[in-house]
Amino acid sequence: LTLTPGAGGLITATWYYDDRGQAVAPASFNIYTATGEDAFDYDTPAGNVTPSRGNSFGATFSNGVTARFVVRAVSAAGDEEDNTTEASATADSQAPTAPDDMTVELIA
Repeated sequence: LTLTPGAGGLITATWYYDDRGQAVAPASFNIYTATGEDAFDYDTPAGNVTPSRGNSFGATFSNGVTARFVVRAVSAAGDEEDNTTEASATADSQAPTAPDDMTVELIA
């Protein structure tokens, strides 16, 4: 599970699923998010992704917020694994500060 902060406070979670040794491939993945030290609400996923749509999910957070993600595989019968591996990243939704001492010289 890898988190990548992007423009506008977007944090994208990307994961790799290795089906070797698995009896049944997952039908989907539930994504859970929490901020700071808040507990994850495993009753309400922030999103659900089917393998046919890829292995990534993005959510937007306010500037400076530390977001934590957990991704859990879900079977076709609706059974969810109890994986608790998590990753965290800090959202950055502020534009970069422009330099105040820049000089531009045009050469013709």
